Amino acid sequence: MAEFYAGQEVTVPITVASAPEKTPIVRVNGLTLRGVYVPAAWTATATMLRFNASADGVNTYPVCTPAGAPAQVTLTTPGTAASFVTVDSLIKIAQKYIQVVSHNGTTTIAQAADRELILSVVP
Repeated sequence: MAEFYAGQEVTVPITVASAPEKTPIVRVNGLTLRGVYVPAAWTATATMLRFNASADGVNTYPVCTPAGAPAQVTLTTPGTAASFVTVDSLIKIAQKYIQVVSHNGTTTIAQAADRELILSVVP
């Protein structure tokens, strides 16, 4: 990982493949996920992103809020405009590895084609 200063954003590009509906497990070395840059070409029916965490880079577990609900962010303009979606301060994702899941709140949603997301992580 590159050298950075306190509070400095580090960006991590990842791809959601058209199948499966999730990114590869990506190493973030315990940095905290602050937000996700979403492309304009994002499939419109995938209105949310959910997250999985991993300690070993192999096994993933759903990230949940303190209330036990799935940790998710809602996309305001999926399929129409590129956006930066911030992660709620209640969702602290500071794991060694994370994974992003294309979702609609009920089920995973396949992208029409591979889509690149950019994770914004901070110390």
